Amino acid sequence: MLGSWAYSRNNGTSGGNSGSGSGFDLDDWLGNRGPLDRDITHIVNLAGVNQLPWRFRLGFNFSYATAPPFSAFGGAYDFNGDGTTDDLLPGTTVNAFNRGLGRAELESLVTQFKPNLRRQG
Repeated sequence: MLGSWAYSRNNGTSGGNSGSGSGFDLDDWLGNRGPLDRDITHIVNLAGVNQLPWRFRLGFNFSYATAPPFSAFGGAYDFNGDGTTDDLLPGTTVNAFNRGLGRAELESLVTQFKPNLRRQG
């Protein structure tokens, strides 16, 4: 039997999941610092082999990884006025969900944003 666990952080400056496009703020280049979209905080592996009758061996391998962070984008809107679209949902930072913000916060921010969307559109 063998088990392993890894704890890691992968932080940096990111423009979102598609490079320097979505969520990037031209007025605040360092505003996109945070967890990268490939930041997997916990990774657990368990493996083992059991000897069975008639010289058979039964092996298993189990792997688990936490969900990566993600950013919520507001479609084709320029929320921060820098001339680019696909900005982060107001009230969030890059890849904040699954790293401090969860489902309840996402639902709350979307609910707050919907009335503003109707006024803009």
